Amino acid sequence: MKKIATILLTLLLVFSLVACNQTGLLPVDGHDDPIDNNENPDDPNPISTIDNLDIYYLNDTHGALSASGNQIGLPNIGNLVLTKKEENPDETLFLTGGDILQGNILSNYYDGASTIDLLNDMQLDAFVLGNHEFDWGLETVTKYFRDDVASDVKADFPLLGANVFYDGTTDRPEGVDAYTVIEKGDVKVGVIGVVGEGLENSIATAMVDPYYFDDPGYWTSYYAHYLRTEEDVDIVIAISHGDSNGYNNEVANLTGDYYVDVIFNGHSHQNYIDSVYRNSQTCYIVQSGANGEYVGHVKFDINNKEVTNVSARNLTASTESLLQSANQALQLKLDTYSQSIEALLNETIITAGEYMSKYDLTDFMAKIMRIETNAAIAFHNYGGTRTDLDYHQDITVATLYEIFPFDNVIKTVYLTGREIEDYISSNDGVGYDTEISNFNDDTLYLVATNDYVFDKEYNPFIYGQDIVDTGILLRDLMNEVLTEMSATYDYFYIDNDIQ
Repeated sequence: MKKIATILLTLLLVFSLVACNQTGLLPVDGHDDPIDNNENPDDPNPISTIDNLDIYYLNDTHGALSASGNQIGLPNIGNLVLTKKEENPDETLFLTGGDILQGNILSNYYDGASTIDLLNDMQLDAFVLGNHEFDWGLETVTKYFRDDVASDVKADFPLLGANVFYDGTTDRPEGVDAYTVIEKGDVKVGVIGVVGEGLENSIATAMVDPYYFDDPGYWTSYYAHYLRTEEDVDIVIAISHGDSNGYNNEVANLTGDYYVDVIFNGHSHQNYIDSVYRNSQTCYIVQSGANGEYVGHVKFDINNKEVTNVSARNLTASTESLLQSANQALQLKLDTYSQSIEALLNETIITAGEYMSKYDLTDFMAKIMRIETNAAIAFHNYGGTRTDLDYHQDITVATLYEIFPFDNVIKTVYLTGREIEDYISSNDGVGYDTEISNFNDDTLYLVATNDYVFDKEYNPFIYGQDIVDTGILLRDLMNEVLTEMSATYDYFYIDNDIQ
């Protein structure tokens, strides 16, 4: 009897399945249940089938939040991005490629919080680490991305650095992810972020010592494969805060489940659209200048979730009308940040009496460092001075942030005359100031430089005698010298007497 009952139950189940299939309640020919189909008119949130994907991209803005000269400004860039996101929410992405926060008083004064706040309002989708995100200590930036660290501003987007690890481990710093997956309609987009190989040398040693940057090509290919095989993404985007032909060619030529659709670069402040042709498809490589003077734009044509065509360009305010005016909500928020530090932005310390290049200003910084510390010679690296002074330009505290954006301090040490001469002859990346024409080989001399130069292991300073960290911030020293100078002189000249 049990056997007969089992047979009858099985037959009843089979007849039920057939009946359900005929009424469309079960998958037919491998297709999804019609009541879950995106075309169901009763579905309140249908998943759209997208035909295009527009990606807007920034790198190396260095805190340039306001429109100025060729700098478009975030409110204007936001006008473009937010307009496109409102018009085509399922077909628009906004990404950044590193060195976004550090370099201008409107960002530096707030430790980058003002920039993060504006990027939230601009609906940024992913933020990739650059070397200058380490300048204040990485923890200053990651606090915006961590729930366990207090901060008035929290990022609404992920922080990416797939090849950034704690030294001696394969553990990423808290708050840093390898990738993100973004769903746009029926298309899944994977974004991988890496820091360029060897960029540890572009960071003050004390700030980067806890970390190392592993091979960016390896980690890009690793996660491209993972995204395609485990996350089932349709498009893979690689963002490298670096400008390496080796990396670009390696990644552009990945195939199969390792395939990358587009590469974005940063770090070198170049404006270019390069390409590698592979498998009947072009892989574009895009870098979009610096300081917000360009906005990268990559457009994918898509058919049945597959990319059929790609185009790329760099936009400016002269080529894109939406960049010619500001989003008013963003401008209002930026104005609020500006008003809080109005005196620093607008009060003139002194006016430049002549044009001074950043090389002139580097030598002048070495001079005032030497005088301040009573050193025999002082050094300042040209890379630590970021812009020139124009003829009759009013110098404010904000100007000093633009010229000397890094929070470098003065360190002193005693070196022999031979060590000093060897350093001078072997290094063309620094300016120096001294009143000594000939250094005696075996005599010890007091030397001053900034901590970025001082702490590099390939420089002689860390091996000298009686090391002193003065704690004197270079930018503050310049401010003090110019303020004192303004009491005697109407204009700032390199040759003015220094009190």
